[in-house]
Formats: sequence, C-alpha cells, structure tokens
Amino acid sequence: MKKLVIALLAIVGLFALSACNTQGNINELLASNQEIYAFSAISSTSLLSQDSTAQPLTMKLNDTEDTLIEQEIKDINQYLNMMEQFLGDNGGFSIETQVSDKVEYANQIVFTSVDLLGNPIVHTLYYNEEVLTEENEVDDLSVYTTEDSEDEFEDEEENEIEDEEDEDEFEDQETKITGILIMNDVEYAISGKKEIEDDETKIEIISSIDDNNYVKVVSKVEDDERKYNYEVVTDGVVVTSSKIKIEEEDNETKFVLEYVDGELSGKFEFKREFDDDQDIIKIKYEINNGTETETGEAKIIVITDPLTGNTTYQYQVKTDDDVEIEIEEEREDDEDDDEEDDDEEEVDETSFR
Repeated sequence: MKKLVIALLAIVGLFALSACNTQGNINELLASNQEIYAFSAISSTSLLSQDSTAQPLTMKLNDTEDTLIEQEIKDINQYLNMMEQFLGDNGGFSIETQVSDKVEYANQIVFTSVDLLGNPIVHTLYYNEEVLTEENEVDDLSVYTTEDSEDEFEDEEENEIEDEEDEDEFEDQETKITGILIMNDVEYAISGKKEIEDDETKIEIISSIDDNNYVKVVSKVEDDERKYNYEVVTDGVVVTSSKIKIEEEDNETKFVLEYVDGELSGKFEFKREFDDDQDIIKIKYEINNGTETETGEAKIIVITDPLTGNTTYQYQVKTDDDVEIEIEEEREDDEDDDEEDDDEEEVDETSFR
C-alpha cells in the first residue's frame, strides 16, 4: 500500500525588521503570508526528516482480525510526530521576528513551543523574497521633447488610465521565496513562491533534500477556510497527497486530516486534552477501504524508557465495534536527532524548481 503521509505542524512569524514577539493559538498566529511561509516550511520539513522504516509493536486486548487503523498506523504516527509541537501546550506558541544574523538572508523568524513532556522546541527560518512581476511600462515624462510637451495635457487622461491598468497588473504578481530552516541543528533547503491573482493568494513551499526527494505544501483559501495541501515526493515519484485544516473549538485547537490513497480514504481529528494528570492527544477517526468503514477513537500518551530515556507513543485504540488494541510507535526525540546529526551532512539550498 502506498504510504500516506501529510505534514502538518506549524510555525509562524511576522515580517518586520525589528524584533517582535507574538503568542497565542495557532489560528491566531497564521494570519499573515509570512506566518504561513513559516508554518509550511516547518510542517513539510518535519515530515521530510522522519524515518518511516521502523515497525510498530501491537498488542491486541481481544481476539479479532486486524483493524484498518493498524494498517494505517505508520502514516498516522508521522502526522502525530509533526503535530505534537502544536498540540503539546495549547496557546503556548511564541513567534519572534528578529534582525537576521545571516547576511545572506533578509528575514529571520524564530518559533518556540513545548512538547507533551514540557520540553522546549525551537525552529528558525531564514528567507528572502523576490518579486517577479514585470516592471511597469509607464512612460517617463522627463524625457519628453518640447514638441511632445504641447500634447502633454491632451494625453494626461490617457496616461492616468494606463497607470490604473499598470497598478492592476502589479496586484497580480508572483514572488519567489528561497531560504533555509534550522531544525534540531540541521539545515534544510526551503524554496517556493507566492501568487496573487484576483485578490486570491496561493502560497507554495518546498522543503527538499534534493531534486527528487522533497515535500511540497500549497496553501490557499477554499470554501472560506484556509487549507494546506501536501505532496510527498520520493525518488521523483509522488507517494502521498493529503489535505489539512486547523480549527478552533471551545478554545481548543483541532487538526483535521483528510486523504485519499487509491481505494483507501480517511478522516482524522487530532486534539490535545489533559487526562489523569497527564497531557495526552486524542484522535477521532474514520477509515474506508472501499468495502468497509471503520470508526473509533484513540488516546495517545508518551512513554519514557527508564533505562535509556528514549520515548515512544502508546496508542490506546477503541473502535466503535468495541475492538480494543494498544500500539507502540516511534516518537521523534531531539536527543536522537542530535546523535544522528554527527553523521548527517547539511542539506544544500536549492532554488525553487
């Protein structure tokens, strides 16, 4: 079965030369184009950096056939790894726009949050923007000759009309974005573009390892809601595509994931809750494989190994048919990433393809 992965995490920022700090829930912070650049860069890079080869440990609490959620747990776990930093401390996101400390980049945004265990998370985005619109072709009146000046006032109205047309053309523009994202001390190449047409803005961000391995995020407003469409490309082939939206309900942040992969389709709702003196994430899901539909809920907690200190996710799943299972899956630890960094080369920046 094709792997089905979608990135959703988030980072946000304000576009300014002086430092500025903002806190709040994720939807409040995803208000500007620059914040969406950061959100898309972090979410796509988080997916790009994950290892999907590890196998889950599953324990059935009753004697039943495999459930659909067991078949999809690898993909769900990748989403969870990305979402934890936004669900781990509701309302605790911080964005700071700073004067760039890298001379090659004009803009710097620092995003901080906390995970389910209370550990701080910090990501930094550096980027440049370049407007690619054609230059206005309005005539410069200073180069007119004396003979031309006699007709200047007769042509004034026509020139004003041309100016208005040029302004309209300028509103429909394309902006090129290039930069890097620093995540767990590793640099990832970021590229993309912003297109404005008929008052509609579409933002496309790519986090890449090379030309054949990358994650692309396209953000635009659909049905009065901003949605994020993801494509994961491995060895030049699109292996996954999905759609995510972020909702606020009763002062809680909820991520809604929808996907289609061949005959398989699914919808998942992720949100953070506090249960038994512990931060947890709850998932409500519906999966259809073309012949049957499975619905249910899962409670996810973080388990720490007392000997190694390594952490895993424990999924406590109960389907609406009263099937109960426990699944243990890998969790991305910053400590593990730091060990891998010693053997990992920095990813070179590539321009937007």
